[in-house]
Amino acid sequence: MKIRHGFVSNSSSSSFVVCFPKGFEVSEDNVKAAMFPAGDNTVHYYEYAISVESIVKCVTREMLAQTPNNIDSIISTISEDHEYDDYPKYPQITRETTPEEMRAAWDKFDEEKKEYIDKQLPGKKVEFENFDVYSFSYSDNDGNFYCTMEHGEIFSNLKHVRISHH
Repeated sequence: MKIRHGFVSNSSSSSFVVCFPKGFEVSEDNVKAAMFPAGDNTVHYYEYAISVESIVKCVTREMLAQTPNNIDSIISTISEDHEYDDYPKYPQITRETTPEEMRAAWDKFDEEKKEYIDKQLPGKKVEFENFDVYSFSYSDNDGNFYCTMEHGEIFSNLKHVRISHH
């Protein structure tokens, strides 16, 4: 039996892979409409309450800093507490590799990365072809605002996957 002495933390973090409609134009108005179609003004988590406006500003800012469907970013997000042992191997390119072979090798590598994501999220296939996919990470260790972002079900109106890093 392990016994821990000293400070013990009960903090958590979660990552979210969120699907927005294909071709989604990122703006505060569009993000609000997608995330809170019922017109909510506040999100509550236990005694914490944060405004939808502040959530929308945060999510919009993070979306604008990303490229949708960035497979490497999504892998980094979902693999926070996973090993990379089965991560696809980079293509072996030499001076003799033709441009067509190079393109085919990188296309194969991209497909293997998508399969890796599906393997990390069993039963929760991420549909890159039909959506603009973004990733987010929040921790309750970062204060009340981010605690509510993590636990307040802010993406409940969108297709998403939550990965808990407790």
